Amino acid sequence: MRKWIAVAVLGLAGCEKAPEAARDMISPPAAYANFSDRVAAQMLLWGLPSQLPCLRNRYTEAETLMSDDECFRHLAPERFHGLWRDDPRGARFCPSPARTCTRMSAGARIHLELKEAWALNLPVLGGGALYAVDFIGRRSAHSGRYTPYLADGYPEEIVLDRMISMKELEPPVRTSTPVPQASERAN
Repeated sequence: MRKWIAVAVLGLAGCEKAPEAARDMISPPAAYANFSDRVAAQMLLWGLPSQLPCLRNRYTEAETLMSDDECFRHLAPERFHGLWRDDPRGARFCPSPARTCTRMSAGARIHLELKEAWALNLPVLGGGALYAVDFIGRRSAHSGRYTPYLADGYPEEIVLDRMISMKELEPPVRTSTPVPQASERAN
């Protein structure tokens, strides 16, 4: 057995190292829900070549990124109150008693993951609007790197399961593609 481990280690030692950018985009291995994603994350952190965590061949030959809900570990559902900035670069949630909520606001940096954004019936998604929200959601179980397409990402995430109330405080600031209404989605 030791001989096979030595062969594997020596074989991997000759491989090309994982790009630094890939290591900067991932969360700690413990943050991932699936064992294979935890292994992939650990390999990248060690500088070994691996596919990025949470990539799957789902419906086609092409790789697709799993939803955060499937990819990461989350705690039990709980109720949250605060402000939600529907930013096109990553929706941020600022828990009560926050009075402002931008990407640069002080306080906890929490990404709000919308499982089914169309169900919120927003006139514009990603338009920069600010909402006072009350909802049921699941907080990430581990601090990590959520919204990896951002240079700085968010260290925490909440997956929104059910919106209880939502009041617009600031309208969208730019034009975006409207979210399809229920009648349009049925077709």
